[in-house]
Amino acid sequence: MSSLGERMIEEHRAIKELVEQLNDTGEPIGLLDELSRLLKAHIRFEERELFPALEAEASRDSMREVGKALKEAHADVDLDWTPAFWE
Repeated sequence: MSSLGERMIEEHRAIKELVEQLNDTGEPIGLLDELSRLLKAHIRFEERELFPALEAEASRDSMREVGKALKEAHADVDLDWTPAFWE
């Protein structure tokens, strides 16, 4: 796996760990700051480095296959939710 792919996976793990910690703590302010910083940096990395590299190297067919696999892997995720914060 390329260093870009390894970085993407590591950052996704770190984001997931922070979200899990937020679910377990009653004092989330410091964790929210860290999550905010990490998400901003990760989104910029994906937009500026990872996605352009993928677009330059991957065929349309392979990208379609990845999209299909991602959709199937996340079929059970319910994205129609309202955070308790807004209730």
